[in-house]
Amino acid sequence: MLSLLTGAYSQTSSLSAVRRFFELQQLTGQRYMDAGHLNIGMYLYDDWCPGWVTLDTGDTIGDLVLHYNAYQDNIVWLRNKTDQITLDSKNIAGFGIMYQGKEHPFKKLKIRTPQDSIETFAEIAFEGNVGMYVIRKNKPETQTIKNNIPYYNYAPRPQYVILMSHKTIILKNRRPRTLYIALPEEEDQIRERLDVSKLNTRSEPAFFSFIKSISDILLKENRQ
Repeated sequence: MLSLLTGAYSQTSSLSAVRRFFELQQLTGQRYMDAGHLNIGMYLYDDWCPGWVTLDTGDTIGDLVLHYNAYQDNIVWLRNKTDQITLDSKNIAGFGIMYQGKEHPFKKLKIRTPQDSIETFAEIAFEGNVGMYVIRKNKPETQTIKNNIPYYNYAPRPQYVILMSHKTIILKNRRPRTLYIALPEEEDQIRERLDVSKLNTRSEPAFFSFIKSISDILLKENRQ
């Protein structure tokens, strides 16, 4: 009986290993030379994070170790202790990372505005008839040179995307004034709602809560 159980476990383990092998074969990319020591703040988080990748097929590959390069909009996979791969994002619909016990899900957005059209990964704040996303872009801020070697420091420059069925609003910051400029006809209603809610939109969670609370105003504007 013990022999049979051992054999069954071994077979199951082998099948799992085979499935995992073919699962990881779907992750394609090129070897990445980590320049993080020369580029401080280039990644969304300095630490390697547990995470997952969702393919265009809908398949999700979990138990990965990831970095998100917020400067280049790339996902970097730590395949083993020394082998880093920049994943080909062409067939990736989204990904997620766990940081300090919290999930940070991202999806690929195709954003079309009258001026431009971009494709980028964006963190999901909330979704529904009104969706709220954050483009986590880090940009160079300062440069120093030591021993003739340039070192760059990057700082977060997030953009906030409000997505509706027939309208996309991109905000460069969380200031109410920026929202008023984007929605001039609804400024009075939004001001009134902000005064009533007494929310301080300086924090991201409060800002997201406020945007969700004015969904009715946004949808009304969207229908016009």
